[in-house]
Amino acid sequence: AQILGAGPLALDYDVDAFTNPESDPDIRGFITDSSYYKVRIEVELPLYGKSINFAATDTFDIDIEDFDAITEAEFKLIAENELPMEIDGQIYFQDESGVVIDSLFVDGATRLVEAAPVDGEGNASGIASKVNYIPVPPERFESLKKASQLILLADFSTYNEGEVSAKVLADQAISIRMGLKVQTK
Repeated sequence: AQILGAGPLALDYDVDAFTNPESDPDIRGFITDSSYYKVRIEVELPLYGKSINFAATDTFDIDIEDFDAITEAEFKLIAENELPMEIDGQIYFQDESGVVIDSLFVDGATRLVEAAPVDGEGNASGIASKVNYIPVPPERFESLKKASQLILLADFSTYNEGEVSAKVLADQAISIRMGLKVQTK
């Protein structure tokens, strides 16, 4: 409720009732003032709207200080997205006393995930892929070994940097994988 800030603006429905669903000619039905029927409803409401830089953050524990044989690395971030949402983000490396040592992207926040394309009605119409290569030279990797936590800051926007309203459905997903290629002494 705090995120969305409002209830639904409209509710469309269609009800079909069958008083004799098996079409049995021996059943004669009638309705009285105490008659009723039960209805079971299952509702799936898509999230529909637009977002511009909706911020989220999360923290993860890491332990890379024992990687003494590694001198430099290259991170590879692969994202496949069915949602009409793009994600810009930055990852910070923090030591055990809470001091930020470095960030993954030297030039600031970077597009981590491209939004899936949308049709004229805001429905996702494909899958977007994005691959980021992030080299970490020896001097930077040495300082990252002191990190005990990763802090992920992410900004979510709907398709085309929040310019397009889009529908987010329960069966859509984002797959993000990260690999690390290292060079040893």
